[in-house]
Amino acid sequence: KLTHIHSQLDSLRSAIYTLKGIQGAIGESRTSSTLTNNDEVNSSQLRVVDAESHAGINQQVAQWPKLISKLAADIAHQYDKKVWVDTKQLNLHNIPLENFAAIKDVLIQLVRNAAVHGIENPDARAAKGKRVTGRITIYSGEDERGLFVGVHDDGRGIHLKEIREKLIKNQALSVSEVKNLSQKQLLKYLFEQGFSTADTVDMNAGRGIGLDLVKSNIDAAGAKLGLNFKQDSFTEFKIRFPIAKNEPSKRAIA
Repeated sequence: KLTHIHSQLDSLRSAIYTLKGIQGAIGESRTSSTLTNNDEVNSSQLRVVDAESHAGINQQVAQWPKLISKLAADIAHQYDKKVWVDTKQLNLHNIPLENFAAIKDVLIQLVRNAAVHGIENPDARAAKGKRVTGRITIYSGEDERGLFVGVHDDGRGIHLKEIREKLIKNQALSVSEVKNLSQKQLLKYLFEQGFSTADTVDMNAGRGIGLDLVKSNIDAAGAKLGLNFKQDSFTEFKIRFPIAKNEPSKRAIA
């Protein structure tokens, strides 16, 4: 399938950039560098994980919030949008080492999804009485149920009507079948491979592999995904990574 080929190409590009990123992340010339508006950022830079090197992970944790913010801003710019990423509530230091790579990959996809599908363009936001600059908040924490990480955007939310229309347009289901779907059943299609509500296909949307990859990574990590939204107001994805009480996990930062 075409979507499978796209997924394989994404994985290959990620692997290539990961090797380059590891070399750059631990290089002396990059250790103390800071991002500027001229820095080029792509999602592969954010995927750099050297599980065997705490020094490498320390550097990634320090740089990652800036990188994810720059990535979101760059993607938003491609769609003539304005976005601000709030990472003040994100504490990567508490993330278990075994979940570090998975969480980063999931956050990359969710932030991309928020910038492309969630945040509206300035005119649309102004018409709704919102600030023209959209806000994406990435947060994390831990309670008795385990570690949780979330991505919240103050954009357009999820329009169930668009999911129904796309299912009918793609001839995946009949009109009567779509009409009988519950909200929960409709939302599940967002995570199906090849499904997308985007009208056009580009490097960030339309291929139907973004949220599919999120689900795959979350399932592989034994985590649970929660989705909350309000149409024209917000969308929030919350991931929980259970931690056994009697088996302390090794943290990303010693």
